[in-house]
Amino acid sequence: MPTITIVNGIFNGTLTYEEQPPINPPDPDNEAGLITEFSGANDARIEIDGHGYYTQNADREWSLTNPDEYSLRFEVRGGDHNRQDSNDVNRSEIERQSPYWTHGTLISIAYGFTLEESPANKADWMIIGQIHGHQIANPPFAVAMYGEHMNIILRDPSSTEIRAYSDPQPIVRNRKYAMEIAAQFGNNAGTVKVWRDGEKIVDYDGALGGDSSDTNYFKCGIYRAATNQTIAAVYSNIDIASRHQSDHRRRLQQY
Repeated sequence: MPTITIVNGIFNGTLTYEEQPPINPPDPDNEAGLITEFSGANDARIEIDGHGYYTQNADREWSLTNPDEYSLRFEVRGGDHNRQDSNDVNRSEIERQSPYWTHGTLISIAYGFTLEESPANKADWMIIGQIHGHQIANPPFAVAMYGEHMNIILRDPSSTEIRAYSDPQPIVRNRKYAMEIAAQFGNNAGTVKVWRDGEKIVDYDGALGGDSSDTNYFKCGIYRAATNQTIAAVYSNIDIASRHQSDHRRRLQQY
């Protein structure tokens, strides 16, 4: 318990405070998601595990920061608009560069996610992670927030929304969730499985994404209907894990 002694005559004594743990403590056993190139500016290139991503944000000093070599912190505030967006949305995201994933490709993604403490979310919708395509305006896979509840949203070639999971409990702020996604897109034979903290919360087989010529890519951060609220999230150990593909294939086949 650190102490601070003030000796300038204004305060005669010792102030003691309790040291708080970091919001998103690093996992010493997880070396995935090493960030070797970083810029928080809009339309900049960053590099995670040797793969490039582009930034999309309002180009504010708080939009995207790098708390440590494995973590990214995204923040949006009222009035934050990416220059390519309308004023109806707020965005701070990163988008994985090509090569894009074709239908039938195994997509395996793992990361830590922490939603920081702030007033209850009042955006009409908020996306906190997505796999997007090039044919459908809305993402065929999204981790979304409606109010304070986490949802998993899927879409088929007609862009029909499938709410594959809706958490009855509100999200716990300042808690790191371990997210793992295994997916294959296909207009007839798609598959998505999602684990949160090791518990399977989605097990879906069916049409997923655009038609067979569509390709997909990963985005993470915060993208929401515009509000005047400030909200921030930390992603850690982002692992688009071709080196773990055999393990994720086994996960995809689990019941």
